[in-house]
Amino acid sequence: MDIQEHLTSKVFPASVESGAFGADVKRFVCFKANEKQGTDQFCSKVIFGDVTLEQLTGDRIIVSVVIKINKPEVKGMLDSYALFHNENLFYKEVLPFLKNYDTDDFISTSFPEFVYGTASPGENPEDNIIIMKDLTPKGFKLSADRLYLNQKHVELVLDAIGKYHGLTLKAQSDNPEKFKELTSQIKPTFVSGIADVMFPKEVNLAALLRGIEPLKNDGAYQDKLADLLAHCDNASFKWLGKATQDRSGPVNVIAHGDFHRSNVLFKYDSNGEPVQAALFDFATIRLCSPAIDTSVFLFINVPADLRKAQWTNFLRRYYDALCSPITGDAKPPSLTTLEQDLRERGVYGFRVVAVMAPMFISHMQGVDVMPPPGWEDLDDEQKLKIMMEHMPNLLETGGTKATELLVGVVKHMIDNNFIFQDRFE
Repeated sequence: MDIQEHLTSKVFPASVESGAFGADVKRFVCFKANEKQGTDQFCSKVIFGDVTLEQLTGDRIIVSVVIKINKPEVKGMLDSYALFHNENLFYKEVLPFLKNYDTDDFISTSFPEFVYGTASPGENPEDNIIIMKDLTPKGFKLSADRLYLNQKHVELVLDAIGKYHGLTLKAQSDNPEKFKELTSQIKPTFVSGIADVMFPKEVNLAALLRGIEPLKNDGAYQDKLADLLAHCDNASFKWLGKATQDRSGPVNVIAHGDFHRSNVLFKYDSNGEPVQAALFDFATIRLCSPAIDTSVFLFINVPADLRKAQWTNFLRRYYDALCSPITGDAKPPSLTTLEQDLRERGVYGFRVVAVMAPMFISHMQGVDVMPPPGWEDLDDEQKLKIMMEHMPNLLETGGTKATELLVGVVKHMIDNNFIFQDRFE
């Protein structure tokens, strides 16, 4: 059964029967995918289209939707069930819980409206699905620049993620039992063994050194690289999974977990200026430091000169947004506490960006560096061989643009006294 048939024969009829489109809808009529191309994710195919529905009155309505459905071909590569479980949990339970503390109606204007979703650990990956209302008719779209954002875009993103993080802190303070019950249902998305097959230590180390090696002859930085080099000795990709499960810091939020420009939509005014940001793709939520989100975004989507000039202002902007929902007896952390937490845990952002930024840039340049089709049928040893051959030299992936980005991140971390302690030896 192909995806279109699966949607029309099973998914949409079931969603109508569940009341997902409203109690006044009695029948699914048809679904037509449109020409808008979604950006497929590693475990998901993204489809845009219009659902025609018949109401109890006999009238017909059309609802524009975006659908994420598990790619059958990635079965066994990653725990895609965990990703869909987490995103269903987020939209069905976490966001409604947070709405209790959302006095500014932030959630209804800054997140897509969830319609229907299922997640199953069984043998049928197509049972993992998310349907949301498309934000495009409301004027939202991705930014034109696929990598870097200007100051106004960055500020809107920090407003949105800050308010979201603040809501999770408010909910955690006011109803700790419910908060604990919900966060205990979040599933880790790193699969033991698979991560290090897909991103072997040798590949990770080459990616990290790409941002460091050019500075070994730079008089301003060459004597400041020792701690970072020692940190890079543990180049296992599993380090990232451990970092996202670390709750030892002073502040823990329900982090987005994969926070960068590709998971943010913007609304623009008549002059083309961004006026609002909306957040989506919450498959990798986890309870951890807010630095897991902020470090990745600030390192990968903010150009080095803007980051250097506005760093203090950006942190204040994020902090003010985080504090805005925290009222009553709940007390926000201090700005100093958040700044120190970012210095201690922000190296996570470098670890992610070192691997992902060159691939993002290569993809923008029309070069695919992900595994070739058909590799899912191989065993781990064969997959490791494929990856070592398929990505033999990250020092070239993404060209000089990627190298400059990574070197800029290393300079920024050193200039701002980041701490390169390895917590997961």
